[in-house]
Order: sequence, then structure tokens, then C-alpha cells
Amino acid sequence: MSDSDVLADKISELTTSNDLWTELLRVREENSELRKVILALREEADVSLGDGAERLRQQLQMLDLAGSARNAKEGRKAEAALRESEERFSAAFAEAPVGMVLSTPEGIFIDANKAYVDMLGYSREELLSRTSEHFTHPEDVLLTSNFGEQLRQPGGTTAHVEKRYVRKDGQSIWVRASGTMRRDSAGTAKQIIVVIEDITERKRIEEALRLSEERLQQVFVQAPLAICLFRGPKMVFELANPRYREFYPGRELVGLPLLEAVPEINPDVLGILHRVLSTGETFVVDEFRFPLDRDSDGAVEEYWFNFVYHPLKEPDGTVSAIVALAVDVTGPVRARRDLERANRELEEFAFVASHDLQEPLRMVNIYTQLLMRKLQPQLNPATTEFADMVQVGVMRMEQLLKDLLNFSRITHGASQDTPTSQTADLNASLSGALKMLQSRTEAEKAVVTTDVLPVVRGQGGQLAQVFQSLISNSLTYRKPAEPARVHVWARQEGSEWIVGVSDNGIGFEQNQAKGIFGLFRRLHKDEYPGTGIGLAICKRIVERYGGRIWAESRLGQGSTFFFALPGIVGQK
Repeated sequence: MSDSDVLADKISELTTSNDLWTELLRVREENSELRKVILALREEADVSLGDGAERLRQQLQMLDLAGSARNAKEGRKAEAALRESEERFSAAFAEAPVGMVLSTPEGIFIDANKAYVDMLGYSREELLSRTSEHFTHPEDVLLTSNFGEQLRQPGGTTAHVEKRYVRKDGQSIWVRASGTMRRDSAGTAKQIIVVIEDITERKRIEEALRLSEERLQQVFVQAPLAICLFRGPKMVFELANPRYREFYPGRELVGLPLLEAVPEINPDVLGILHRVLSTGETFVVDEFRFPLDRDSDGAVEEYWFNFVYHPLKEPDGTVSAIVALAVDVTGPVRARRDLERANRELEEFAFVASHDLQEPLRMVNIYTQLLMRKLQPQLNPATTEFADMVQVGVMRMEQLLKDLLNFSRITHGASQDTPTSQTADLNASLSGALKMLQSRTEAEKAVVTTDVLPVVRGQGGQLAQVFQSLISNSLTYRKPAEPARVHVWARQEGSEWIVGVSDNGIGFEQNQAKGIFGLFRRLHKDEYPGTGIGLAICKRIVERYGGRIWAESRLGQGSTFFFALPGIVGQK
């Protein structure tokens, strides 16, 4: 019940109190009847009592006077109570924080309080002698008419209505009107008292809530993900949007326990739901395979979904319901699987091709050398140069095939074991790499220094290959007039180790750093030798062990190649 309804009821009590009005009427009626009896007795005494009549008349006169005095006293008492009631009503009417009007039974305004005047923006004089219809929104006039009819019906005492008023400034406001019909002892309608409360803000909030619920419903129905709500320990379906119903076409879900609606439910899923109910923890299932007949044509296809089961908790922390969300990831899963299959096929081809092509290249190299030795006396300088170029090209091709074969072996081996269970001492890996590069570093007078390196997750031989490739890269891209200086260092950041290989080489623009780890990506192709596979191999090895690799450089100021790998728990 609104505040205006409570106030209307109190006013109804003040204006239609049975005790007050009945007492006043009783006094008046008793006074009238008593006088009739006394007059009748006086007339009878004159006719039949003779000499005793005078005495009886005196007694009746005394009775008449006594009765009149008693009734006058009671009447004054009732009238005083009525005046007090009217004064209380007048005070309540004038000081009420909500609008109040008095009108005739036909609805014509007799009085209006200040709150009502302020509400509509009209003066009191402008309101009087008008009806509520004058200020009611045109679309709500019928509501006002029905409101009045309810009050005017025989026995009608109260009525309520919510409608719109149009203020003097043209602004529309929402109000709730609560009316009381004031009637006399005979039930005749005398006056209408109406309490009016401005509910514009409430209506605004209700409309905002309605729109919000409408939008939420639209999201629920049109969402591209499947949504449902299970309630209680039996996991009764309370909500299920169209996407979720696609899992179980043609079935009624809402209102049924899960096991009744879906008796064939996967036991693993059921176990997950019970776990969420008991622990109150959110559970996520990635790439869950679900056979589905989406077109309802009997053709069942495999789909993949990411499921999230989230608990809804009561204030005391108990889980009362579970929201299930399912995102269709079939497209990405199929694309990834197709890509993985294509990559496997490509890697197998690269492995076979690089292996099988090495033999023909060796034959070309051998027979070129034999021809050179046999025909050497007959060859002029130009022919000798051409033959040398053939040999250089063959050797470059052999190196490229070796690198491709190595890359393919690393990639192919990534799916054959669980590399994260292995550990490697990077000091030993670096030492192995430096031995492989010893003749080159000595010939080029390069200086390689190192800090103490950590133990990380990975395979020692492959990480030695990473060091060998990065240091070889520094030697290749050194400044022409300056020996290469390379420093290998490491620092711990959280649970991983950052390893750096820094040099004083020619460097490169930083915006080129991302592309250099791609297969066959090379900078300075014409000026420096290489196959463009070494850094790609480094990237594949580091990522295989859960790490990452990147580079920072400034043109002419050297480069630093970084790779990060998980450390060993407890190592410092």
C-alpha cells in the first residue's frame, strides 16, 4: 500500500466515522421522538384524567424539560466531537505532503491543498469548479471516468487509479489517485476526497526496469551462446534459451529435473554439475565434443563447445542454482585441426624432400669436382669461374636442405614427447655451442663472454642449438672493421628466466624485429650469407618448452636476442 493509500484510509476514518455520525443522529432522533410521546400524553391527560390532569401535566412538563436538557447536553457533546474531527481533517488536508482535493459527488472541485496546486502548476482559483478530466492526459480520461463511477456506485466508498496529468507548463506527470466517497447515515453521497501522489519517478524507474528486462530477454533469446539455469539439488531446468534447446531438439526442458529431461546425460558432465553444487566453484570445460542434429534432418554432426558452469549463491553462501553457458567453437576447432593436419603433411613432405634431395645434390657436387679435375688443363678462367659458381650453389642448397631437415625434425618431434618434463643446464648447452663455433670464433677473432646461467625446462642439445644459431647470427652480422663481441647473460623474472645474447654488430630497425623469426625471413639477403631458417628453428625450440623469443636492436648499435623459459621450482 502506497503512502497516499494510507493517508486516504485515515481521512476516510475521520470523515465517515460511524460512532461520530451515529451518535449525533441518535441524539437528534431521540429528542424528536420523546417530544412526540410527551405531547401525546398531555393530550390524553386533558381528556381522561379530569382533576388529576393538572398534576400530570406538570409532571410531563418536568419530564419534557429534563429530557430536553439531557438531549441538549448530548447534542452539544456530539457536535463538539464533530467539530474536533473536522478541525483534524482540515489540518491534515492543508498540511499533507501529497496532493488532496475535495469535490462534489459529480467530481467538481470544491477545494485543493497547496501540494496539489504545486503539483499541477495552476493556482487554487484556476482549479476550483473544474473536474479532474480538465488536467488528465487525453489518453487517460476514461480511467478518470471509471474512477468516479466506482465511487458513485451504491455502497462505493474507495477507489484507486494510476494515470497521467498534464501540468500547466505542458509537462506530463504520473500520479496515483486514491479516492473516498463521504456519505451520510442514509448512504447518500455527499463529497469525494481524493489523495494524489506524484509517482513520476517511480514510473520512470519501472519503465527503465521494463526496458532492461526486455533487453535482457532479447539477449537471452538471441545470444549466440547457449544459456540455461539449473535450480536446486535435482538441477531442475528453470531457463533454457533457443541455442541451448538445440542440444535436445523436440524435448521439453523447463520445469523438469536434468536426469528426467536428459536421462542420457554424459556422466562426466553430471559429475561436474554436482561438483559445482558442492564446492561453489566455477568450472570450465574447453572443446567438449557434442554430436548434434542442428537441422533436424536426422544428420548428426560433431560440434565442439566451451562450457562454463557458474554457481549462483544465496546470502548464506549456499549454492541454489547453476548457470550453464556454452560457446560454439566448432569453426575454430575444425580450422585448427585442418591447419594442424596440413602442417603435418607439409612437415612430412619437407622431411622427405630434404632427405631425398640431398643425394642428387651430392652427386652433382661430386661430378662437378671430377669434371673440374679432368678438364682443368682445357678450361679458360671464365669456364672455371662458372664451375666454381655451380659448386657454391650446390653447397648452399645442401645447407638449406640440412636446415630444412633439422627444422622438420624439431617440429615433428614436438608432438612425440612431453618436453616440459626435461631440464637443461644452460651453462652446459652454451659450452657445447661454443665448441661447435670454436674454429670460426678463433678465425674471426670474436670474443664471447658469459655470466653464470640457470637450469631451465628444456632439452640440453636443442637449447645448445639455440645458442649456436644466435651466436652464429652475431658473428655473421658483425661490423666489417670490428671483431664481434658477444655477451650471454640471464636474469630471473617471476617463475621464468630471461636469457640474452647481446652483440656489437650492425643492428637493424626495431620495426623489423617481429618478422625475422619467420621461415626464410632474412635481412640483408644480398650482403650476408644464410638460409633464413636458423631463427625460425630457435623460435620453434623455445616455444616447444613453453617459452618465448624476441629481439631488440638499433641500427648501427648492435642487437640483443632474448628468450624466456620456465625455471625450476626452488632455484635462485
